[in-house]
Amino acid sequence: MIEKLEQILAKYPKISGAVATAIGAGLSISKYIYETQTIVPQQYHDFINTLTYISFSTSVGVAAWFVGTRFKEKKILQKTNKLLVESEEKYRLLANNVQDNIWILGLDGKFKYVSPSVIKLSGFTVEETMKHSFEDIIAPKYLQTIIDLNAEELDKLHQGVRPRDKVDTIETEIMHKNGSYVPVEMKASFLFDANKNLTGILGITRDITDRKQKEEALKKSEEKYRLLATNTLDTIWTVDEKLNITFVNDAIVSLLGYTPNEFINMNAKKFTKPEGMIIKQKVVEELLDKYQKREISQKKFEVQQIRKNGDTIDVEITANLLLDSAGEFCGFQGRSIDITERKQAKKALIKEKEKAEFANNVLQTAYSDISHHLRTPLTALQFATEILRDKENIYDKDEKEFAIDSLNRSINKTTDAFDKLIANANLKSGFYKKNLEQHTVNITDKINAVAQEMIPKAKMKNLDMVLEYDNEKPIEVKIDEYGLEKSIYNLVENAIDYTDKGSVLLKLNNYYNEIEIMIKDTGVGMSEEKLKLVEDAYVRKDNTRYSSVGTTNLGLPIVNGIAKVNDWDFNLKSILNEGTTATIKIKK
Repeated sequence: MIEKLEQILAKYPKISGAVATAIGAGLSISKYIYETQTIVPQQYHDFINTLTYISFSTSVGVAAWFVGTRFKEKKILQKTNKLLVESEEKYRLLANNVQDNIWILGLDGKFKYVSPSVIKLSGFTVEETMKHSFEDIIAPKYLQTIIDLNAEELDKLHQGVRPRDKVDTIETEIMHKNGSYVPVEMKASFLFDANKNLTGILGITRDITDRKQKEEALKKSEEKYRLLATNTLDTIWTVDEKLNITFVNDAIVSLLGYTPNEFINMNAKKFTKPEGMIIKQKVVEELLDKYQKREISQKKFEVQQIRKNGDTIDVEITANLLLDSAGEFCGFQGRSIDITERKQAKKALIKEKEKAEFANNVLQTAYSDISHHLRTPLTALQFATEILRDKENIYDKDEKEFAIDSLNRSINKTTDAFDKLIANANLKSGFYKKNLEQHTVNITDKINAVAQEMIPKAKMKNLDMVLEYDNEKPIEVKIDEYGLEKSIYNLVENAIDYTDKGSVLLKLNNYYNEIEIMIKDTGVGMSEEKLKLVEDAYVRKDNTRYSSVGTTNLGLPIVNGIAKVNDWDFNLKSILNEGTTATIKIKK
């Protein structure tokens, strides 16, 4: 038995050292006693027997344990081998059926494995591909890039440093059997054995032809859009949901004076008038409401925006929703155009139209007034002419003088009516202002001339015509001579016409920085309500169109119009039944 145990120990030297030593010691002692027939003292018999028993028992137990362990290991190894075979079958099944091409490249640049999908990718069979090197299948224009990408890692390898485990992803092209090149995405990583030695490269190649075609189509579409956005005169823009600018074309320089870089990220509040922001917010709400209802909509509106230099312009905006690739709302997009000139032209057109309509109304009214005011003097002319034609009364001196006086009065009234109607029409139509001329005028002489002309008319009504000067020295000013003379004449004439008793005062005041001409009468006067109607060329003091006075009643409106054109200060004060005071103040 001892020899059997020694054989077991010799066959399995990997048993624990401590156990082996104990067993060996016990067996050695027993063997020595047995072979030498050594006589052991009686007192050591129990010790020797116990040691031999322990050694034998331990040997048997260890042997049994080791045999059991080896049996168990064999079972585990069989199971592991089975799992490995199953795993390899699964891997091969996956590699053979996956759409991407899986390959392993040796250190010599030759393929060690290529999955069957290579034929769909490149047109080559697995066998044909295995005959090619990696350099054979890569498009020449990409080869150097791939070499450079791995050069650093290969240098490390030569220096005894393990390359990185990182997976590189690149886009390249591989040769197809038909001679063309296929765009692919290639992922590759280094392979190492159990001793961490580099053995090759594991790679996966995917056909990205469809993706590249879509990217190219998108690129062309973006180029067309960019070309359109760059060359259009309209300002094209996009904003996020908070109205911050995310894109704008170069036209923004002409529109608001900002460069695209200055304008991007700017909020709409910075360049939009407050009332315009209210309009924009309303448009935003309407567009979002349409989006919630899954309705496509765009809005066109006008706002005022502020240029970089502070000027305000009118802008027409067309806006709609901006959606991402998933169709979700991500902002707004649109165009803006400067409509300042268009709006100004529109306003000018409306103004001109109003002027034309007003001028037409003035003309029609003038025709009506001419018809009325000429009918009376023309009737008098006709009557006077008939008297002069009557042979029987031809030598009646009184009737003859009466007829001649009637002719003179009628002619004067007709001339005056024509003059005032034409003057008023010129003022209303703007013709007077357009043809305004200024000359150096002696105002003192002008006042004297008007006074001398009006004195006979005042005497006919038993009125005193009073002329006063603040300074008798000549007063010369560059002024609208025609307008000055016409204004003084009309005011004095108007004062005489509406004054039945008392006087008419014509006074000239020469102040430091202005000249004041005052005409004051003691006539019928006007109420405050009727003073406001002076600008109406056809409203009389008694609030009727025509009165018994027999004039066109255009005097005050004509003076008011001339004063406005020349920027004179014309003021009219009146008290009913007490009189009227009219003043014209002219700056020197």
